[in-house]
Amino acid sequence: MNTPVNVGILGYGLVSASRTFHVPLVMFEPRLHLSIVSTLLPDEAKQMIPEVPITTDANEVINDPSIDVIVVALPNTLHYKFAKQALEAGKHVIVEKPLCITSAEIRELMELAHSKGLLLTQFHNRRWDAGFLTVKKLITNQTCGETRLLEMNYDRWAPEVTTGWRDGTELGSGTVYDLGVHLFDQTLSLFGRPLTLSAELGSQRPGSQAIDYFNITLGYAEHNVVLRSSMLASLPAPRYRLIGTAGNYVKHGVDMQAGQLNDGMLPNNPTYGLDTSEEYGILHDGIHSQPLPTERGAYDTFYRQLAAHLIDNGEPPAPLHDAHDIVALVEATYRSAAEKRTLTGDEIGYYSV
Repeated sequence: MNTPVNVGILGYGLVSASRTFHVPLVMFEPRLHLSIVSTLLPDEAKQMIPEVPITTDANEVINDPSIDVIVVALPNTLHYKFAKQALEAGKHVIVEKPLCITSAEIRELMELAHSKGLLLTQFHNRRWDAGFLTVKKLITNQTCGETRLLEMNYDRWAPEVTTGWRDGTELGSGTVYDLGVHLFDQTLSLFGRPLTLSAELGSQRPGSQAIDYFNITLGYAEHNVVLRSSMLASLPAPRYRLIGTAGNYVKHGVDMQAGQLNDGMLPNNPTYGLDTSEEYGILHDGIHSQPLPTERGAYDTFYRQLAAHLIDNGEPPAPLHDAHDIVALVEATYRSAAEKRTLTGDEIGYYSV
């Protein structure tokens, strides 16, 4: 494929994944060119990114013969529709998480992409969270010994129910389809497919009809992973808590990269992706505690690897079957909670080649 690779983005707003992640990161990668953005808020987009052509018609982007890659950054319920249209138009497709609402939809798109020789993948940016990269390094090096438990919490303080789609009742709303998808993806990238899943779901906020709380336990042969989230966490739990046979690691705080990108900072800034010393996690060996410098966050890795895949036939940013298995785990979460029982791996519905 010739360079630069022309990219079109579907979806943009002042508070959106496109504004925070896709637009700045695509524009930062020299082998990609942001050719056009479609949005229902054209005046806001023109003000924020005056150098990029704007349209209100998604079909104009999808059907443009000069566009090589389409980024679908729309509400969850629209992912399948527009990803399918883009694939049928012969475009490579990047989809915000989750790739689709159901695993059946994803399998259909996987077959379509394969038949046309096109790339289809989910935007797995949180594989490059600073704290997560630190946890991954500790597990790989067995700094805390053999892992016995990893807890990952994604809490927020948002006591008021909104009118947005995330707080709606339609399939694809709620925190499991939102924050839980990130946690499942991080788990899969660390340990692969869990052998068991047990889940508790709830609507904690007054007036909430969507799931806004989850507590999910994923079982492996020698350890467990516990994923939690609450929208009523004014004092959030640690983002990561790693328990091993030789010690523990505890890290608080959300990743800094979203805030930095929103403020206009790019990955070539020397402070990009770096925690301050006050934000370091604590490593404890059973006797002594010490602050551990956090690894540098690297969201730009996704689009760098995307460009390398399309231009140089390098490895794609993440396996497509992981995007499928994430949604299979979401579906299993709802089933486990409804049936009040633990599901085995055979019941989860992982992708079978």
